[in-house]
Amino acid sequence: MVELLIACCAAFAGPEWTATLFDDGPPAVAAVARQAVDGAERKSIAELLARQDAAIVARDTATAAAGFAERFEARDYRCKSAAELLARFDAFVQANDGVAFTSTLLEAERVGGYLVADVQRTVTATCRESGEPFEEISCETIVFDARGSQLLICGLFENESGKAARIDRVRRRYDAGGELLYGVALPEPFVPVPRAPPGAALDDLLLIDPAHDTQLGLMLFEPTLDQELDEQLWSDLASPTAKFLLEPTRFDRAPPAIGKALVAEVEYAPGKDDPADALPYRERAIYLSPDGRMIFAAWLRAPAAQFEAMKGKVDQLARSLRLADVRPGRSYANALLEANPRWKTVIDGTFRPEAAPIDLLIPAGLVATPLLGDHIVRLRLRLLDDPRSNIVVRVFPSGEGRISAQSILEKSVRRMEQYACAEGASGDSKREEGLVEVLGAQGDWRGVEIRCQDGSRRSYQIVALDHADCHVQVQVLPGSGQRELQSTALRKVLDGLRVRAEARPAEAAERDR
Repeated sequence: MVELLIACCAAFAGPEWTATLFDDGPPAVAAVARQAVDGAERKSIAELLARQDAAIVARDTATAAAGFAERFEARDYRCKSAAELLARFDAFVQANDGVAFTSTLLEAERVGGYLVADVQRTVTATCRESGEPFEEISCETIVFDARGSQLLICGLFENESGKAARIDRVRRRYDAGGELLYGVALPEPFVPVPRAPPGAALDDLLLIDPAHDTQLGLMLFEPTLDQELDEQLWSDLASPTAKFLLEPTRFDRAPPAIGKALVAEVEYAPGKDDPADALPYRERAIYLSPDGRMIFAAWLRAPAAQFEAMKGKVDQLARSLRLADVRPGRSYANALLEANPRWKTVIDGTFRPEAAPIDLLIPAGLVATPLLGDHIVRLRLRLLDDPRSNIVVRVFPSGEGRISAQSILEKSVRRMEQYACAEGASGDSKREEGLVEVLGAQGDWRGVEIRCQDGSRRSYQIVALDHADCHVQVQVLPGSGQRELQSTALRKVLDGLRVRAEARPAEAAERDR
């Protein structure tokens, strides 16, 4: 439901999981039981959801606001308050006719004084502008504060309900073996929330413990660039408000089949604008790589006052990881490719993603490596004459969230400032923008040249273009100051892009209409 509102305004290798996976010492926090809700609690949840649905449709903001706790979190939807969320609902109701909300309770568990519920949301309406009726069905995880006399909504999270079958709530497992060949045990008392992975990640699992104001996470991804694991961990945690309490170091007792494991801890200063970050919080992150290519990132985030007592939970999560079908001579990445043949996007010297009508003839002098994933299809091209430099091609299929070229460029610059420049700080920068010809049309070009304090230079460039219903970005990630060589390689890649032959008749028909 909220996604619509925002848009409109296998058995595993290795030992069986047992409780001994979590016997890392005496409990550091007061035990909080996780249990199924009873009939009365389910009824209370259903009644509150029904009141909220009716109040939103009636544009009764006061009644709807009364259902929220003073401290409300909805970071997934970029809402800093319940008032902001309700304003989006109200704008949606105003813009459409015959709006109806129906919220159906699916699963619910109690953790201490909180209830955590998976809720299916159905929105029906008629678009006022086009007159067309539509229906949107989504799933959310809602956290309710049940400590007082009135049940109140205090948290809202995205939930990818299609992954619900991976969760065994009785045996406390998350099993992604059918496609991603791994599974983990779920630490108590955390409640699992499967999520759509961000960007090019392959999987994303959130676990929440509202009683301790603590969250766990596990993500599987393949970095865009080859980096040492400590560099990847350092760059992912670093921010202007971050202070490293533990720099990346070896993680002991890594699970089977893991080649390298590192852990780090960071404290983040209070945020100025987000009420959810009004207090300092700490994060412990563990990065596990079975093959030097794929990375499992496990993390725990908790208020500073709770952190020491809770941080062992992420160690438990990381140590429970088990991989399937990985053996000597068969890397985890290769096992994933065999299980998911659609990720083999380079065939006979041509990059040919199934999800988009664009092909790329790999130019001479570039070594192509297809990166795994469905949400954003990526190709890494290493320059043979400048081995530390790469060109990355990103294809955003129709319907996928597109990251702006400017946003990617800014992130690249921040990473370069942290690692590519001497002393970890940049000097002067020069920014440029313009247009370049791609596929017979004009693509947007952005560039930024950074002069580091040691006098060396790096030149980032990115070209973004739309074709039919997909979006393509081609970016230079420099590892040296050889801008001319990198620019030549970029031009070769742009010239190598082709519209797939079978896609042309449909496009011609569209132009004729």
